[in-house]
Amino acid sequence: MSRFKQLIRLASRYGSISGARLFYQISVGKEAVKVPGLLHPIYLRPGTTDASVFTKIFVHEEYKFKQADGKVIKTIIDAGANIGLAAVYFAMTYPQATIVCVEPDAENFNQLKKNTAPYKNIKAIQAGVWNTATSLSIANPSAASWSFELREAEGSSLGVEGITIDMIREKFDFATIDMAKIDIEGSEKELFESGYESWLPRTKLLIIEVHDWKRKGSSKAVFSALGRYNFSFGKKGENLIFTNEDM
Repeated sequence: MSRFKQLIRLASRYGSISGARLFYQISVGKEAVKVPGLLHPIYLRPGTTDASVFTKIFVHEEYKFKQADGKVIKTIIDAGANIGLAAVYFAMTYPQATIVCVEPDAENFNQLKKNTAPYKNIKAIQAGVWNTATSLSIANPSAASWSFELREAEGSSLGVEGITIDMIREKFDFATIDMAKIDIEGSEKELFESGYESWLPRTKLLIIEVHDWKRKGSSKAVFSALGRYNFSFGKKGENLIFTNEDM
């Protein structure tokens, strides 16, 4: 997006003065960005894709869905939480919800903790979401911070903890999952190939981005698993939205 278009979008979202002030903060690479409507600043790392992620979430509002209108949202799992911006957006939108963030990369996780520290309803776990409890490793450590891919760790190599959705549910006593946002850069293939039978039918709203170009068969695994249950389907931008019609 050009800088002019970004300015226009920010002005449209927040008003001309507040939008221009926010545009300036992002443009000069200010680390602590004050966002209209938020009590606490957002921390972005200069020279990274953080500003782009911020724009997608807070300006384009890619996690604002009509499917959630009128629903009681009290339990949220954010798998692939990056630096916590989606979690902060959810905390702003659903202040009564408990939000569990899961992020495998150490640098992203440290920034996530910084962004979410003021929000007592946001819980953070440094791990990767998988279909079994296992040890994982980041397959592309030199990639951009929003696009890390996970693989099962080989041999005795030290890796990232791999946890299941059911482990998260049990840890935080979620009888049901009101919303699950899953953006895990191809690991959705493994997540939806097996081990979903206990948590998927308990999920009311599922927001997922599939990455077939990273892990062939990802979308097939997602649609095959969801096809076993009574989910309706929608789409917004890169996100696929599934609503459980039995809940």
